[in-house]
Amino acid sequence: REKMFQFTAASLKIPCCVVRPCAVYGAGDTHNSYGPNRFMRTALKEGKIALFGQGEEHRDHIYVRDVSRFLWQLLLRRTAGVIGIVTGRAVSFQYLARQIMSLCPHPVRLESLPRSGPITHRHFDISLRLREFPEFHTTPLEEGLRMAWEGMSANSHRKL
Repeated sequence: REKMFQFTAASLKIPCCVVRPCAVYGAGDTHNSYGPNRFMRTALKEGKIALFGQGEEHRDHIYVRDVSRFLWQLLLRRTAGVIGIVTGRAVSFQYLARQIMSLCPHPVRLESLPRSGPITHRHFDISLRLREFPEFHTTPLEEGLRMAWEGMSANSHRKL
């Protein structure tokens, strides 16, 4: 799809910016993918967080407000090309789970689920972003998790 958009934009002589975000977390998520959003939801509703294996895999996660702020910067500058919307900091799912457990006012237990595949880690290079957008800083993970938790727990009376 990226190539299709780039080809079409080039033929129309308009700038095309392809953005590749890492895993996005924050209140209001409806995707419920494995990671911070699901961990918060199940900690609130079920008092547990289920990890694949011991949660050893490392991933980069970015707070939804950072994605919005960065997209705005890309639009303002009419940026063209391919850029990742990532923090450059990959942490384990075990670390994420423990951070979320520390935010929860009631006990939360960790469960281990069998793995269906090999352990894979995903790290991203942020040198392009640092060079082109030196003034842009992402929210520290722990702060973003706290804000997401506050938003999610404030709305926990609604369907999570």
